[in-house]
Amino acid sequence: MIFYFLASFFGLLLSFIVTLLMLKKIIPFFYNIGLHGKDMNKPCYSAVPDGGGLIVILGFLISAYITLIVSYFFDITFSFNFIHSTFLSLLLLSLLGFLEDLTNLIRSKNRKKIGFKQIYKLFIPIPASLPVVLAVLSRDYITLPFLGPLHVGYVYPLILVPIGIIGASNATNLLGGLNGLEGLLSLISFSAIAIYSLHINNYFILFISLCLIGSIMAFLFYNWYPAKVFPGDSFTYFVGGSIAVLSILGDFERFAIFLMLLWFIEFVLKIRSKFKAECFGKPLSDGALQRPYDSIYSLTHIFMNGKRGEKQIVLLLALLQLFISVVALIIYW
Repeated sequence: MIFYFLASFFGLLLSFIVTLLMLKKIIPFFYNIGLHGKDMNKPCYSAVPDGGGLIVILGFLISAYITLIVSYFFDITFSFNFIHSTFLSLLLLSLLGFLEDLTNLIRSKNRKKIGFKQIYKLFIPIPASLPVVLAVLSRDYITLPFLGPLHVGYVYPLILVPIGIIGASNATNLLGGLNGLEGLLSLISFSAIAIYSLHINNYFILFISLCLIGSIMAFLFYNWYPAKVFPGDSFTYFVGGSIAVLSILGDFERFAIFLMLLWFIEFVLKIRSKFKAECFGKPLSDGALQRPYDSIYSLTHIFMNGKRGEKQIVLLLALLQLFISVVALIIYW
């Protein structure tokens, strides 16, 4: 057992170092090729490189594979079926999200990003779900809140698994736009998953979670206020997809559903605006943010009263996610 812990924490450290070094080199490159966007919550125009999520996933993959190779010589092995299904699915999610980030290279006259239509985003994660479908093709049940295991035959791997990955990746793509928000919420979520993996004695989930935490910590080093890089859709698709993939392979969907409560609330709020509202606020001269609409169309808008700055709003939302994570651990421990 101790060797699995050591391998997992080695993966965390390596992921942090590799991702940090890659971001340092690639952030200027993204800026020079025009892959950048406006920091909407700042009073003055500020161009910040976008698409940092791709570097997070690459740093994670490189470090995880190196750790697995080193671990093999110490007789520490994991299921190769789950390893390759996880890595291929997350890489596809990140690459497909990066296609959306590349639309930053095409701008309208008001410098607003031109992205994919909302309907197309529903189908982007489908190819990324296929490796996971193959990995759980023999599983014929799903564990539901309050109901327990429910046998559904091939409906689970062929229909429910893709729907779960599509829903999770699109949900995490809705809440963001503030420096450090996406990174901090995902860091708390994967920390909760890592802790829960100890309860279910799943060292593969622990290993993946800690490697993800290492990469996200490195990303937050550059994404925290004031941000030097944006996460982009490559990050948000990757985060939601990771939560879904790990919960499916680890058979703890109920825990993951509860963990994503904040994003589900954001989904409901965005429905009210027909997905047209943004999470951004109106920046005031002193750095505080004012609600941009008369109604609340995002969780970020709840805290925008013209008195709180971007950093304070992000920390308040992070506290909410921390509370949800603790409650989820208490309920499902």
